[in-house]
Amino acid sequence: MKFASLVMASIIPTLLKGCRVEDGDQLYGFPMRKVDSDIDGVDNLISDSLLPEKWYRTVHMGKQFLLLDINGAENWNLTYGMCGTYYPIYLKDPHPDTATLTNEPVQVTACTLNLNMACLTAYTIYIRKCGKEVQYLLTSSIPYGGYCFDEGQTLYDPINWPAPGIDDVGLGQISITTRVVHTTRPAGPFGLQYSPTTHFVCQFNMKPTYFYTVNWYIDGNYLTTTGPSTDSMELSLTETTIMNAVRPGFTIRCGVQASVLKESKKTDEDLSEKFFAGVKIEKRTIHLPKGGIGEIVLKTTIPVACQYLDGLPIHDQCQLTLEMGKKKISQCTGDVQSTADCSNVLTSLTADGTFEPAEIRFPIVTVDIDYNDKSVFDIDLRFGSHTSPLWHNYVLPSVRVIVEDTEEYKSKWCYSHIDPHMRTTDGRNYEQQSAAGVYMMYINKAYDIEVQQKTKPCNNARAMCACGVAVRAGKDVFMINRCGSIHYIDFVHCGEGGILDVLEINSEKYRVLTPIGTRIEIRLYGGSYEGTMNIDIYMAPKDFNSIEGLCGTFDNDVNNDFWGSNGQQLPNEKDFAESWRMDSDTQNTVLKEKNLFINPDRSLQSWKERNHLYCFCQSGAASCSSTQYYMCSFPNNITPLKCHVSKGNRKKRGTDSHMKELRRLFDLMNSVDPPMHYLYKRQAGALDITAEDAYKACTALINGSLAVQSYSDLSALENPHEVINNCAYDVEVGGTLVWANAHVESYNDLVKNMIDLQPEYAANNTERIDVFLANTCPSNCTGNGNCTLANNGGEGVCVCDTFYHGADCSIDERDPLIIDDIETGGKCDTAERSDDCQCFAIRSGAILRSIRCNVKTFKISIHGKEELVSEYRSNGSYEDIFTGVCCSNHNKYDVDAFAVKYEVSASNGGSNFGNIKSVFVFDSTCQKVAHDETGRDGTVVLNTTSGCFIENRCYSDGEVSPFNTCLRCNSAVSATGWSEAPCTTTTVSTKTATIRIITEEPTTAEPTTTTVEPTTTTAEHTTTTTEPTTTTAEPTTTTAEPTTTTAEPTTTTAEPSSTTTEDSLIHGLRYLLQLLRQRLIVQ
Repeated sequence: MKFASLVMASIIPTLLKGCRVEDGDQLYGFPMRKVDSDIDGVDNLISDSLLPEKWYRTVHMGKQFLLLDINGAENWNLTYGMCGTYYPIYLKDPHPDTATLTNEPVQVTACTLNLNMACLTAYTIYIRKCGKEVQYLLTSSIPYGGYCFDEGQTLYDPINWPAPGIDDVGLGQISITTRVVHTTRPAGPFGLQYSPTTHFVCQFNMKPTYFYTVNWYIDGNYLTTTGPSTDSMELSLTETTIMNAVRPGFTIRCGVQASVLKESKKTDEDLSEKFFAGVKIEKRTIHLPKGGIGEIVLKTTIPVACQYLDGLPIHDQCQLTLEMGKKKISQCTGDVQSTADCSNVLTSLTADGTFEPAEIRFPIVTVDIDYNDKSVFDIDLRFGSHTSPLWHNYVLPSVRVIVEDTEEYKSKWCYSHIDPHMRTTDGRNYEQQSAAGVYMMYINKAYDIEVQQKTKPCNNARAMCACGVAVRAGKDVFMINRCGSIHYIDFVHCGEGGILDVLEINSEKYRVLTPIGTRIEIRLYGGSYEGTMNIDIYMAPKDFNSIEGLCGTFDNDVNNDFWGSNGQQLPNEKDFAESWRMDSDTQNTVLKEKNLFINPDRSLQSWKERNHLYCFCQSGAASCSSTQYYMCSFPNNITPLKCHVSKGNRKKRGTDSHMKELRRLFDLMNSVDPPMHYLYKRQAGALDITAEDAYKACTALINGSLAVQSYSDLSALENPHEVINNCAYDVEVGGTLVWANAHVESYNDLVKNMIDLQPEYAANNTERIDVFLANTCPSNCTGNGNCTLANNGGEGVCVCDTFYHGADCSIDERDPLIIDDIETGGKCDTAERSDDCQCFAIRSGAILRSIRCNVKTFKISIHGKEELVSEYRSNGSYEDIFTGVCCSNHNKYDVDAFAVKYEVSASNGGSNFGNIKSVFVFDSTCQKVAHDETGRDGTVVLNTTSGCFIENRCYSDGEVSPFNTCLRCNSAVSATGWSEAPCTTTTVSTKTATIRIITEEPTTAEPTTTTVEPTTTTAEHTTTTTEPTTTTAEPTTTTAEPTTTTAEPTTTTAEPSSTTTEDSLIHGLRYLLQLLRQRLIVQ
């Protein structure tokens, strides 16, 4: 049974002769047993039917309560429902005088109130006095009967009442919890409005016979006191009281004291453990490995609550956003960023909800730019605006992230040099002289980033050289390919929109930055080196223990670098290289399917499907990217040109025609035929160089180089002896010393990369660095210029002599520019392309920015006769060293001919133009390109099996005439004119209506129209389709006066005529002119 208040129990024992105070149990139910208390519902009704027979104390709040006697019953007009019970029980006679009572029991009779019969149910009870207190020996009553009492004198002084014993109180473990109390009020159509108040509740073992007082402390300082009370919620601390002092993120304690009476003495304070109120940061300082991924973990300890309407979704009303960010975002420097969104949302607790502490996680990752990245970062955390003043703009302490750099990745790189001499990341040198083909050079298993290498015979076919490289991250693939009959620099795929940053250091050197910071340096060699290349891959921190391929395992153990694709350690370099071959005859089908050089249609997995993002957070706003270089701006970045922008009139990507062109280019890149542009020939007459002579020459050249002599501290642990051996091999096999220069270039490039990766060193040693850069220009400018220092990102620059150009001054503008290939292979089909076939990419071996184009435009008649329309000379567009764009000043529609032919030639200097490449512009709907017996001279001819050419336009077989639906293309009957066919209904669309046209035979030479009922319509720009109405009418002649009404589109059906095709066409044209005139009137 539940009562509004319970009486006290347990006072200091008073030993009396015959009885003691504590010998009596406290009778429950005070003060409800007081005579003037009415019953408060069935749940609170006092019923003594189960009362054990024993002595009871009846002192409450220091006052003696006496059993109501007959006199009191009459004075109070005792009736049913008084004394907190239905049947009050009182003394039949006057109450014995308390002054004469002793510890000897006095027998009395008690009666159950019965208004019909006096003392119907009587009870024998006893009264005694123990010390000051009167006690009663009571027995059980009838159901719903209860003993009734009246207030007597005060026995005890509350102020001097002693505190209870601490053992009697038994508070147990004291702790703090929270409770959200919602009050409601009607909110019209939205149901109820719930308004929350957060309470901090001090939890302990409460006994109903004591009063409790709670002292509250915030951050160790006293705040306020609640109580005395026997109700835990009355003892709680509300958020309003706290908000006047602090915001969340504080520690709170409660101290509990117990007393017998509200005003009486209290026990000593017993304190709770400290409770953190707010959002607890698991670690204020996080140690994050360089290249690693960690997380900031937070936990809420108190609920989030806000005012809401139950008629609306809670998520739309009450969300608290925790934001992660920085006051300032670093621009292209080492950093720590989130891998997901920069905010987390907490939902408010509803009235029927239960608070569960929420765990909030912000995953973080390092941004690894160079070797001098910062190592200490402070991450800000704060909540946004909220209706609860407790949470509104609550700022958390910042989290310090210390990046621990173990430096395993520094000065670690793998390479493929010249023919190719290989080096694993852990420093094992070996030769890759396996069969020509495609090899997996590097694959990061954690992030699925690939670098594939392609080789071909070189050095008088005595060795293999790297001729191609493909880099993939997600759905982006960048390729440089010099292995076939064309040279290619471009993105094969741009499914990610360009997360590979490709930097053109100069026309012979490219740097590819992957999203995780791995950098691939590609050096192109020309002239005597027959289109070979060097590939150097500089490791990022996220590569450690994560890579495979020809670069080895990168775990600082050189002994296990020959780890094959089969997951086993292989005994020699030949087996090792062969295990990573990806060509069609390889045994590894998984690698075969990954070959990027063979299959332009390879299915690629998106970066976001398997990898984290880099989210740069500032003030809660997130700028997320797949690449860590999102905040970087590189002036020499060609990714936007190659991956994003459509240049001129050429549709670059995302179309079927682009994929068709890409497949054609792949066929050329995989061709064994060399490109036409090879201008430089290998030196002759030095084929008898001995191994000893080659070694001596290379030793002198390598050891005498500036990189080895003066900058060995920046050579990244390269072994000069290995370089000399590689050089000697190439010189002996190639029979010429020019191969030695390539090894010096490789050494120089290594030093330059180490300078670029250590900006602090470069800034503190500018003079030393400048000396090196000013003396290590590519190929020493080939003797056609002077090396100088320029501010172009850490490279010496050749100032070339007159007529010479290129990074190494090796390109003579006076040499005719030889075109290896022209876009579409010289066949531009307007039926497949969305542009007008007026601009074309040309490919060669050495294109300058000064490229000039000469384009002759010819119109071709249906009989194959060619007529020169114009010769147009203009500046071309430079895309890369291998690619330019030439345009004509005419397109097919300007020329107005059966077909068009362009003859394209180009020059780097504007004077000496090279070979001519022809481009035929045709429509495969009814045309095709035909060649003579030699396969060289060609023209455009009518394809009589696919369509018709009528009035300077191609129509496919079966296509209906736009002017007469009784005519259609039937190439089997006539490929140059319309053929009769069953009439059909054709829909011709205008902006305002869909009009169905049926042509009919004219009856007079005068202009004719169709009879139309005039209607008035609203001149909205809408499209209305009207069902044809069938009317049979003779053609009539109307005046040509314009009308001001808008005609409802109608259809007039006429009998098919037997007129000639020419008459039908004339009538169709007249009808079209009439429609156009009506359209003008409406407008």
